[in-house]
Amino acid sequence: MRGVRGPLLLLVLSVLALIGVSLLLVPRARNTEHRSEDLAATGDSQGVPIAPGFGNETAAPASNRKPADAAEVAPGPEAAGNRLATTAPGPASDDPAQAQPPSGPDAPEPDDGAPPQIGPSTPVEEDPETDPVLPGKGVKMRVNSKLDWLAAHQHDAGQWRASLFGEDTKRKSATRSYNAELENIGIANADAAADETYSVGVSGLALLAMSGAGYDHKEGPYKPVVRKALLKLKEAQREDGCLADPACGGVLLNHVLALAAFAEMYALSGDNLLKTIVEKGAGFLAECQRDNGGWGDEADGAESNTRATAWAVLTFKTCKMAGIERDYEPMKRGAAFMESLTVGEGDEIRTWYDERNQFRPGITANASLDAMNVVCQLMTARMNRDHPTIRAQVKRIAAHLPSWTIGDVDLECWYWTGLAVFQSGDTPVGKRSGADETREPPELTAGQKWLEAVTTVLTEHQRGFAPADKQAEATAETLDEYGSWDAVDVWSRQGGRVWTTAMASIVLDITFRYMRVSGR
Repeated sequence: MRGVRGPLLLLVLSVLALIGVSLLLVPRARNTEHRSEDLAATGDSQGVPIAPGFGNETAAPASNRKPADAAEVAPGPEAAGNRLATTAPGPASDDPAQAQPPSGPDAPEPDDGAPPQIGPSTPVEEDPETDPVLPGKGVKMRVNSKLDWLAAHQHDAGQWRASLFGEDTKRKSATRSYNAELENIGIANADAAADETYSVGVSGLALLAMSGAGYDHKEGPYKPVVRKALLKLKEAQREDGCLADPACGGVLLNHVLALAAFAEMYALSGDNLLKTIVEKGAGFLAECQRDNGGWGDEADGAESNTRATAWAVLTFKTCKMAGIERDYEPMKRGAAFMESLTVGEGDEIRTWYDERNQFRPGITANASLDAMNVVCQLMTARMNRDHPTIRAQVKRIAAHLPSWTIGDVDLECWYWTGLAVFQSGDTPVGKRSGADETREPPELTAGQKWLEAVTTVLTEHQRGFAPADKQAEATAETLDEYGSWDAVDVWSRQGGRVWTTAMASIVLDITFRYMRVSGR
């Protein structure tokens, strides 16, 4: 027996070693089976796992992606994985499939001064009894329904048409109800834009709604939709980098929304073809800057205004966080222009629309411009959250709670206000009660109340989930508008239902698209 024990032990050890080696090889084999698609490819190509989602330092596993069949989820801390990273998605490479995110000691430092800390974060465990409900936290809604509506109304060529999206619907058997609330109720095509001037811009917004949910052109249920849209916008880019047709007007807004979409999709996918598009687009945006540091609505010939400038500054910031290397001095000059048109003292500090000391027309104009200034100053680290200008402007804009009433639905204003109050980390309106034996919830800050209000308004008025639609037991098969928002926004004549649906989507993404600025 002793003579057999030695060879038997050797045999057992050999088998165990072989099992260990096979286990080590299994994950690698699975990785090589992953199929990722580059925008330039004509078909699927075999390669490494897809580049990470926003905020992840390693290649994102499939579990980090939203499931294709997830009909109803509560967007919570897990959504933090979609936050925009401060680092590039991957190094330049001849093979886009090999793009990998920088991590570890060689990863780039966060960007200048006191920028938003937008990157990897460890979700804090939530206490449902004490934590306030904010956008992205604890609100159950069918998050994919709005993306499904966008996907169902994409033109076959790839873009979204602001005025003709109704002709593009794939819900051929569904009933069209048009607007159901506030104005032009039931009037055919009253939810469409007046023309196609801003179709490039609304296409960019639709893609931003996709990227905000973590979807790109490489995998997931919206992969064909995103890929087709990116290819269509890519075809439109001119040699000078402009993504919009100058003959259509509104060049600046169209260009920056499309450019921001390409930048976020590059951050998600690491596709180097997108990087080239973003670099050219950022170069064109820099060329459009005026001598005074601002931007106008058109590529040239129009005077600077703070609305156009704010969109340009935020788009540059998006490019920078996506890892595009270039001179970002234009971004800081733009923020300085915003400050030059911010006047007043104490609680009366306000931001003007242009150098003639005018406000933008509209009931919420001042809230829009003040919010834009706050975001630009914080995003460029020219001011911190305790700066008197920041505190005064945030206090005023947070006091104007959003409501679904005629003339007050301004989704652009709500987007910028949401960014401003979230990034500013405003002070509490009362004493926080803390967690005691009664489990009394803490009082919300003014900013938290605003964010809670906008979430409530949007979730209550999303078509398909509004009381009348629920009563009718509407579905995507029976109601063409299911998942969208009615075109009752002050900008609806420019962007129609595509604008309101995409913009409402990114408003709801505010608190988990970016992390809050660090430090005070």
